[in-house]
Amino acid sequence: MRLGSVVIDVALALVIAVAAGRMAYLHVAARVTPDPSDADAARLVESLLAPYREDLLQPCLGRFGFMADPAALTALSEWKDMTAGRSAAFPCSALSGVAIVPVHYSFWLQQHLHRAMSWVFVRTGPRPAGLAWFQAGMYAAVIGLLFGVFRLGMGRVVAALMMVPLALSPRHLEMALAPIEYAKAPFFAGCLLGIGALVAVPMRRRFAWGVAAATGTVVGLGFGFKPDVLVYAAFGAAALVLFPQPSARRHRDGLVTAAVFVSAVLVAGLPVLQAHFGGPQRSLLPVQVLGGMSPGFMEQYARPALYDYGVMFDDDYVTAQINSFNQRINGSPEFGLFFTSTLQQGANDLMLLTVRTFPADFLMRTFAAVLQVCQFVPAGALIVLGVWVGLCRSDRRVALFVLFTVVCMVGYVSLVFAPKHYFHLEFVPWWFAGVAVSAAARRWTRSRAEASGRSEWRSWRSAAITAAMAFLLAGSALAILRLYQSHQVAGLVDAYLRTDQLEPIGIHVSGTSASATMITADGVALPVSDPAPAEDGALAPVFDSPVVATHYLALRVECMAARVGEITAIYRRPLRWRHPFAVACERPQQRWTVMWPVYQHLPYQAFTGFELAADTPLRVAAIDRVRDVTRYPLLVRMRLPDDWRDRSLTQRLDPTAVSPFRVRPLQAALTLPAPPLPPPAAHWDPPFVRPPAPLAAAAPSLASWAPVAGVSVSPVGEGVLVEGDATPFGYQIVSPPIGVTPHSRLVVRVYGDVEQGRAAFGILDGSGMRWLMPAVWGRSDFVTTTGDNDHVVMVFANVRQPSDGIVTSRFRVRSVSYELQNSRIDQIRRVFWPVAE
Repeated sequence: MRLGSVVIDVALALVIAVAAGRMAYLHVAARVTPDPSDADAARLVESLLAPYREDLLQPCLGRFGFMADPAALTALSEWKDMTAGRSAAFPCSALSGVAIVPVHYSFWLQQHLHRAMSWVFVRTGPRPAGLAWFQAGMYAAVIGLLFGVFRLGMGRVVAALMMVPLALSPRHLEMALAPIEYAKAPFFAGCLLGIGALVAVPMRRRFAWGVAAATGTVVGLGFGFKPDVLVYAAFGAAALVLFPQPSARRHRDGLVTAAVFVSAVLVAGLPVLQAHFGGPQRSLLPVQVLGGMSPGFMEQYARPALYDYGVMFDDDYVTAQINSFNQRINGSPEFGLFFTSTLQQGANDLMLLTVRTFPADFLMRTFAAVLQVCQFVPAGALIVLGVWVGLCRSDRRVALFVLFTVVCMVGYVSLVFAPKHYFHLEFVPWWFAGVAVSAAARRWTRSRAEASGRSEWRSWRSAAITAAMAFLLAGSALAILRLYQSHQVAGLVDAYLRTDQLEPIGIHVSGTSASATMITADGVALPVSDPAPAEDGALAPVFDSPVVATHYLALRVECMAARVGEITAIYRRPLRWRHPFAVACERPQQRWTVMWPVYQHLPYQAFTGFELAADTPLRVAAIDRVRDVTRYPLLVRMRLPDDWRDRSLTQRLDPTAVSPFRVRPLQAALTLPAPPLPPPAAHWDPPFVRPPAPLAAAAPSLASWAPVAGVSVSPVGEGVLVEGDATPFGYQIVSPPIGVTPHSRLVVRVYGDVEQGRAAFGILDGSGMRWLMPAVWGRSDFVTTTGDNDHVVMVFANVRQPSDGIVTSRFRVRSVSYELQNSRIDQIRRVFWPVAE
């Protein structure tokens, strides 16, 4: 490395970082300094500041680890004035007489983040603008460090140009509003830059040790900003051992460099490591991994399977599920809450057992996550594949390191594949694209006489063989694990269905409303007090008993018609515990067995029964109960036809679902304003966003869309007003069949607003039986793939409204427009990832 070149790169990185930080500051500041007349914006500011109140008040308190009583603080008129934009700062004198309380344990798990934010607020004063300054610095650090990462693989000009889409990324800017989640990004970029330089750039021995120590220190400190950063330590140590410089292998310096890196991590991270592993509290990692198994994440990449893992993405539900396992299988007499050793032990055991039973699903999830991240750039998967083969040609060691990095870093976030976990990985396809552009530019400028055609062909052939071997190895591993998993799951199902382990129980059918039927089972629902006891948010909830009452039910279901029906588990408390489970009836009179775990922990968690929509093609003929749930460690939700042995017992990749637009349309996100919050009475997530312009084709007239029973539609101006119902997941209005081109990308833009409830938009296939894009809310642009359909059906539906029937949906639709995209790049991509038939 030449010193002059490094100085130029550092100077350019600083310029790019400052520009990116300025943009991030404007983005965050615009959202924490609202218009005083905008009540919705004031509530948004309150929600943004809520996790950082203790940091914002440090100029007033001067006591790290303590904060003003949250309830008393938010009731102060001075606090309301600040969040509403009527004052720029919070006056410290307003805290006179307000109780000062210690912070929660989770605060100490990210203590470095809070120390850094407190330091910034001390200098800016107790004003929301301090949050914008802090995030501007973090954003600048990420972009500046990523420029260094890009320079490891491409020229200076190309690397600088590639920073533009990353700095402007709506996915990246959105997460800048969440410092607790964004905190890992600078340390990820710093770790990747340091480890990448040690692997790819020849260095003198002592200089390499210095870089390793600096990188380890960054990772160790980062652990106090976000516990996820500890994963980077394992990645860095493994990479330095597996991919040392050729000279380092001769001198055995690779192991020494790795030892220096690990030592620096331990020294720098010691205070937080002690808080995580040396005290009475424990990590939530296994709990988070279990939460990532909920069906909502599977829909992003997998075709419907005969089972899901019986998990709901809800803290209370996962806690009850883990404690049930811990009590039934481990014999624990306790009920563990978050951060307790009891909960962590049960979560560890349950997570490991699930992985051992479904290993192929976990490997396939990793592959799907890598493909998803690559698709953040159009045709990104093709670009990544081509560039990686080129890297195999130029330097196999570096190529394997790049593959190892992508699989490790993306594979890790696949455990809970949500935007807050993978936003910092958007650079991956852009890095490969930059390498391709830089390589093309070098090839254009160099002399063609440097290499003969024969030698070049041989090198490409060798690279192709290397790539083929890598894919063969991955495919073989997946195939072997699928055989193993099929055997494991078949044994599991056989045990579930043993007649000597099942006992029939009485069922009662009643109509809860005109649109639903309730089925209750004798001896399952527990008696509870009414009204429900209030929970003190500052204290742990008080339960009647530590025991989680657990039942495992086998519902004997008969199909009345050949279409998809849903069974939904209903809980009296909490109302949000609603489990819909689809059964795809293939023919009338087909019989299914639906296995269903039920967890109850009084007084806050109480089961009611099962609900069937009035128009469902399903009939529950009987319900059996497993006699002894202690015999079955895993209580999996399953839908089992009579011929289940002939069906796949593993998840299968759905290539049509793997698209960046299933996360959020990039072009639309760049042009749309931030979504407004709903009216106070609705208290739900953001409704539709008003789009800038309609797309090329107009959907059928809104007057021709059919409302379901109990929903009324009236013309208002250019659109319609929909007076919806109070169903939690019910359709509201349905379009006529709309002609489309098979195997194309369908983009739909909705122009409207939601006045009440939680209205959403979804797209069904031509039969109206299968979701192409499940109904989602809070957007205006929706993108999916048409598959082999020549018609689709568009639907407005409710999503996760309370089941108490209090909140009905009410929304206005002004226009629905769409366009079909079927580019040459899409056609080429389907050669590698055929659309599922």
